[in-house]
Amino acid sequence: MSEETRRAILQAGLEHFALIGFDATSTRAIAKSANANLSAISYHFGGKEGLYKAVLQSCFQSLLTILDSAPTEPKARLTYCATHLAKLHQEKPLILKIALQNMIEHKDFMQEELHANQQILMKFFAQIFEAGKQSGQFRQNLDTKSATIAFAGIIHFYFITNKPDSFALEPMHYIKYALEVFFHGIEDR
Repeated sequence: MSEETRRAILQAGLEHFALIGFDATSTRAIAKSANANLSAISYHFGGKEGLYKAVLQSCFQSLLTILDSAPTEPKARLTYCATHLAKLHQEKPLILKIALQNMIEHKDFMQEELHANQQILMKFFAQIFEAGKQSGQFRQNLDTKSATIAFAGIIHFYFITNKPDSFALEPMHYIKYALEVFFHGIEDR
């Protein structure tokens, strides 16, 4: 029962923090949504800040799971990550929402951990671009830092925008085309 309660609190925390932010979220509301006792939040997470950290870490773990299972060949690795990140955004849209909420609210108690997680993600993708340069798959003069930021933007921007009907696309169609456009500019010919 305890692990079930912990998972319910994590999910309720994700929903509340993502949709209304840290400051506007009360632990009472989370406990009520999770059908849990208010003291269960303190027991499992040490309080609201601990729950927030656990929610963000759980979201980050979802990203790491995708990265860890990616193939090794650079272009295939990027394609795999883009496709699976798009699927993650479709299946769990609150992950991106809580990331955006965190950027807006900029909680000091989270900055060190978030910075470390961002470093992991940026380094992961920069290494893929470096490997692509080494293998001759990508241009030798490719700026890996800029490519990393551009790649992240291409993947995530689609899911954070409210597109007018004239720009509505099926998400996987967008990802496929976005990758085609992205690779066309970086393939070594």
